[in-house]
Amino acid sequence: MKTYIVNLEQSVDRRAAMEKQLARFPELEAEFVPAVDGRKMSEEEVLGAFDRERAKAYYGRDLTRGEIGCTLSHVRCYNRIAAAEDGAALILEDDADLGTRLPDFAPLEALLSGTRRPTIVLLSGHYWYWPGFRRGLKRVFCAYYTHSYLINRPAARLLAERFSRPFHLADNWIHVRRQGVRVLAVRPHWINQISTEATSTVLDDALRDSASRTFIRANLSLGHLFRSYGNKVIEKALFAFGCYEQD
Repeated sequence: MKTYIVNLEQSVDRRAAMEKQLARFPELEAEFVPAVDGRKMSEEEVLGAFDRERAKAYYGRDLTRGEIGCTLSHVRCYNRIAAAEDGAALILEDDADLGTRLPDFAPLEALLSGTRRPTIVLLSGHYWYWPGFRRGLKRVFCAYYTHSYLINRPAARLLAERFSRPFHLADNWIHVRRQGVRVLAVRPHWINQISTEATSTVLDDALRDSASRTFIRANLSLGHLFRSYGNKVIEKALFAFGCYEQD
């Protein structure tokens, strides 16, 4: 399976560690994608690539350069997949922990490649899902994390077009769903994340930021505030019914 790994060019230790992991999985045809380091972008470059004003209205705060760079890095992957001939691809961040053994990707690859419906399958945990669907695969309501997911070409094409100047966090899967993408997830999840201070990168910084202070509700408009609280109510209800997959 074609695999794109998001990696800051200066994070050579991360790349080496990922290459060591990938050596155990020859079925993954790996290509490293240079991550966008938002901290090194000029203000003009940021404004040309990312809608900061719309982001501020949506989240009630200014997104950090790390968060912006993380989103733009994933959009870069969407553009590559949209331009390629593969029916589906795997996107990893360079701190994904592949473990010692991965399940067979073939059924999921066939599912994604065999449909024209834009579809993503999360391989990570920390998501809320709707009851039912099918054994081992769930329909996602909300999720965090972008360190490991499968995406088909129709989804990559759609998101590359819709996110030509994005305003959202990379792991805003509710927003991705609203673009017309079906977001599924494997349960139990397959891939975790390795994040330590010694190997911290801009992607880790973005994850910590988005997980700890996604919204500042005091700054939201009434419409955005209702949406934010409504999503939180649904999350709590799904959690109460056991429809939550842990990290």
